[in-house]
Amino acid sequence: MNGRISLIILFSFGYLFANESSHILIFTYSYNRPDFIEIQSKTFKKFLKDDYEFIVFNDAKDNAMAQQINNMCAKLAIRCVRIPQSIHTKPYLKRWPHEDFQAPAVRNSNVVMYSLNEIGFKHDGIVVLLDSDMFLIRDFSIHQYLHRYDLAGLEQERAGIIYLWIGLAFLDMRSMPNSNAIDFNCVKIGTVPVDAGGQTAHYLRNNHAKLRLFEDGFIHNFHYVLNRTNHVPLDDRNIFFHYYAGTNWTNYAQIYHTEKTKLVNSFIAKRLETEL
Repeated sequence: MNGRISLIILFSFGYLFANESSHILIFTYSYNRPDFIEIQSKTFKKFLKDDYEFIVFNDAKDNAMAQQINNMCAKLAIRCVRIPQSIHTKPYLKRWPHEDFQAPAVRNSNVVMYSLNEIGFKHDGIVVLLDSDMFLIRDFSIHQYLHRYDLAGLEQERAGIIYLWIGLAFLDMRSMPNSNAIDFNCVKIGTVPVDAGGQTAHYLRNNHAKLRLFEDGFIHNFHYVLNRTNHVPLDDRNIFFHYYAGTNWTNYAQIYHTEKTKLVNSFIAKRLETEL
């Protein structure tokens, strides 16, 4: 009897170890800021306490920018997957009537679903969806954070519809029920237009997935104001730092991003204790 109990205990520890040791896939989507790739790479190396692979999905509109992104990935020895631009020319889910108005959200949804369909849904482990301007700034273990949960993310709400933000999400493909059914597209739910990630509302409603919502302050969104004395506030709750609108979907003048980037680079360099 004691021998059987010992075997059960050993098996349980072995299962737990195998479960925790599966490497994490981190997906980011680079459109026009290859400099962000290097910051993400350096911050993951310093702060992430898990075994992981960082994969860049190259979504540049033109060949010149695509080459810059490829060059950065090659410099850092990071896997780079070119997204076929034809996915952006197809009719976007006929249910969405105002495609031009929602172009950034549509493009974002396109690339995330491409990455999941091509690689993410086939992975036997945790997949992280990450905005191109999202940086880890504190020691952190995704495995520990997801312990006893199937997925984690930031709750969004529109007209009573609850869904997950597309900018940062942890998905454990080993335990999520019907994992390949989760959908991060942005169409209408009933009569309500939802942003990128809105279709996760269906998944959350129809599956008994154990969801952990990011706590207040887990992500620090940095809203910079040009020509003011800016600093980067930080508190103990902040795990990820979000540059915010790094691809310039807000159409700000170049000087805005030049000055904001200087400030953010200085902040990140202090966190890394090295120059960028």
